[in-house]
Amino acid sequence: MGYNLSGLEILIVEKHQFMRRLMGDVLNHLGVARQDRVGSLAEGLELFSKGQYDIILLDWAPDLDALKFLTAVRDSENSANPFIPVIVVTAFTEIHHVCTARDAGMTEYLAKPISAKSLYARIRAIIEHNRVFVKTHNFFGPDRRRKEKQVDGRDRRMPSMSMM
Repeated sequence: MGYNLSGLEILIVEKHQFMRRLMGDVLNHLGVARQDRVGSLAEGLELFSKGQYDIILLDWAPDLDALKFLTAVRDSENSANPFIPVIVVTAFTEIHHVCTARDAGMTEYLAKPISAKSLYARIRAIIEHNRVFVKTHNFFGPDRRRKEKQVDGRDRRMPSMSMM
């Protein structure tokens, strides 16, 4: 069963005009009519600071620093919404890139070339698996743990009964 995505407002920050148009066309096909498309981080940050977006699709390329944008969204004192879901869309597919984006606070990762199915799957993941945000001295973003793990012994992430 598909979701009605007509109420979403999405910001696309993508360097290449062709990819901006392609992602916009896919979103239109999925029912997302409200979207803004920009080609630079500066334009993206300006629109983000003024808009009420539900999701950001963020390009990460050699000369487009998505991690800088993520830091501004997550850690800036005047961020319009530090909790906004951010889907990093990139041709960087090595595991260290995925981990770097995860550690910078991305919500989902989408490797190029994209398809309507893969983009919809990431949007669905945001809707169906809304993750809590974690703030530590060196990280702010969605909980990086995707799976519940069984722990041998006491789970140190939870307060013990003696501490309650």
